[in-house]
Amino acid sequence: MTDLFIDGQSGGSSGGSSGGGSDWLQLALDLAGQNNADEGRVSEGRRVTHLQLLTARPGQPVARVFGRMRIGGHIIWHGPVVEHVSESGGDDGDKGDGAATPGRRDYRYSLSLAIALCEGAVSHIGRIWADGKLLPPSHLSYTLYNGADDALPDPLIAAAMGADATPAFRGISYLLLRSLDVTAFGNRIPQLSFEVFCPLADETPPVSAVCLLPGASEFAYHPEPHVQVLGLGRARGENLTAEADRSDWEISLDQLQSAHPTCRHVALVVAWFGTDLRAGECRLMPKIDNRDKQTLPSEWQVAGLARHDATLVSSVSGISAPDNIPAFGGTPSDGAVTAAIRDLHRRGLKVMFYPFIMMDVPPDNQLPDPHNDGALGQPAYPWRGRITCYPASAQGTRQVDKQLARFVNGHGDGQPYDALFCLRGMVHHYARLCAEAGGVESFLLASELPALSRLYNRRNTYPLAEHLVDLAREVRAILPDTQISYAADWTEYGAHVRRNGDVDFPLDAFWADANCDFIGIDNYLPLSDWRDEPNHADSRDGAADIYDAAYLSGNLRGGEYFDWYYRSPEDRQAQNRTPITDGGGEPWLFRAKDIRGWWGNPHRPRYKNEKQAATPWQPAMKPIRFTELGCPAVDKGANQPNVFPDRLSSEGGLPHFSSGARDDYMQTVFIRAVSDFYAAPENNPRSPVYGGPMLADDAIYLWAWDARPFPVFPYRLDVWRDGDNWHTGHWLNGRYASAPLQPLLRALAGERP
Repeated sequence: MTDLFIDGQSGGSSGGSSGGGSDWLQLALDLAGQNNADEGRVSEGRRVTHLQLLTARPGQPVARVFGRMRIGGHIIWHGPVVEHVSESGGDDGDKGDGAATPGRRDYRYSLSLAIALCEGAVSHIGRIWADGKLLPPSHLSYTLYNGADDALPDPLIAAAMGADATPAFRGISYLLLRSLDVTAFGNRIPQLSFEVFCPLADETPPVSAVCLLPGASEFAYHPEPHVQVLGLGRARGENLTAEADRSDWEISLDQLQSAHPTCRHVALVVAWFGTDLRAGECRLMPKIDNRDKQTLPSEWQVAGLARHDATLVSSVSGISAPDNIPAFGGTPSDGAVTAAIRDLHRRGLKVMFYPFIMMDVPPDNQLPDPHNDGALGQPAYPWRGRITCYPASAQGTRQVDKQLARFVNGHGDGQPYDALFCLRGMVHHYARLCAEAGGVESFLLASELPALSRLYNRRNTYPLAEHLVDLAREVRAILPDTQISYAADWTEYGAHVRRNGDVDFPLDAFWADANCDFIGIDNYLPLSDWRDEPNHADSRDGAADIYDAAYLSGNLRGGEYFDWYYRSPEDRQAQNRTPITDGGGEPWLFRAKDIRGWWGNPHRPRYKNEKQAATPWQPAMKPIRFTELGCPAVDKGANQPNVFPDRLSSEGGLPHFSSGARDDYMQTVFIRAVSDFYAAPENNPRSPVYGGPMLADDAIYLWAWDARPFPVFPYRLDVWRDGDNWHTGHWLNGRYASAPLQPLLRALAGERP
């Protein structure tokens, strides 16, 4: 193949048209030794003698973009048109028959060009359209210049125009497309448009760590494209919903790193399924979403189970589909998990492995409900935090030890039950898998099991903490260089007040253990108590609205669960607030929000109102991580950020006093309020034990980023059942450049918040 330059001048920013005529083409052909003598035996493809290029002219307006927008832009420079000549077929009669076979000569044309997009900074480019049709970004080679004040000229443009004559286009975001092939567009530059993301200054929250979903999807985490075989010569993409040749994982992770270049940590969520809220009967197992599925290039396999060995997830009807569909995706295949860990490390991201329990308890179950006196029928698809002993009267007896032993170890009273389908089986499998993948920086043993962690036995000890100590020691033997912990719900990390008034610290035996490296807290504490009606309590205290940064930050060490609490739903409705006090001088015992007080003090249980000897916890002995932090993108999400909008689950719902309207700005200001609060040294003291801050700068894992790329997730409801949940849910995908009205007006007015 021969490449020939046809026209060699740029249009420049002042533009006009540029071109080259047949004399240039003829000269180029003569130089290449390709002349008309070949015409008798070579079939010629379509060839262009002149390519008209339109460029920007003085006086044309430059767009100003806030948020996410599709725009066209203006060509401000182009390089020479390059003719690519390829020959195929033909011979000189050397096959013995003495007859020459005609060949064929084909031509393609490409050029490089710069396209001005808008004034100011573009964080990254999303979708690209050519002549109205979606063009995968992977099919283009481009560099985005985001209008920086100190930008330097592009080297390709400088090489063509000369270093002294090349503008840097400072203040203008532009895209340099390299070697755009125009052959498929009729040998012309197509009408190009771009989805640009321009987050408002001071509005996009800082992102240093994310939790990665979906957790339950067989191949969503695989960087390599996978297909489902449908029959002879027929297949459909298993993880190829956005582009035909790039996996969803690759696209989504590219989006994450483009939108949030400060992100350095990823918690990889991988789910097994619990079958029962009764601890002694609950089995934890990997599941599949389709019994008959065949996939290439690899098949599903988890912990030695093949597809034909595994259990199906339950099915539901009427959720985004008329017929029965899987309630969940399947557990990620082991091959997908190891490949994901390696790819995250290749991208420079640190991995916290997050084994996750999802409860697959369908609506038509007849299981005894331990929270309702054994009545038949447990709540549909409940939170794992509801798993507890059965019956409730077992609290404080040997039954607690027996049932927890079966949940954790797969056996009780020395009798084998199932060594794989239990917490220990799950943890051991993934510890070994992480080692096989080259290791991970952090490993969680489990998360959010408050109804189990607060079970005490007849010895007045808490068996779950003892089991976690054993599991941490075993994982340490497999992953010696990995930091290990447990992710406690915000209601369970600290003190437990029993019904008789005694106070204890159920997890301290684990938190203080040498094999626990940090305190993990899934932090969904409320930062507001906002109402629509005028003159409610929080508005009387001086807050302008629920988006008031000072109001939200002030409620990190104030407000509900710090200064006061509601005794009942009726009190909440009437705003009858009960102060949190303590006659013993330790009010932090009863303040879920007082993480600093819990961290910086010795822990002395109280029995019959008498202080006991301190637990093994030493003040400020280990750092804290928010292993989850999030807020739904819904009206008044800060009132109750732990509520998820899942119609399938009995736990789904709306925050207190929410209208249910989507509110991306609520999520943004919530995350920023927490981040800014802990960025201040006075709110984040340093430990005299290990020398670092209580909460490290990169220790806030935002819930959540999805490996299914935006916008195919959430809008492909034919593929994913949970797409509707995105609109008011906790996902960060697709929201990072939203432009809410208040900050937009400030930006237009040139004001700072």
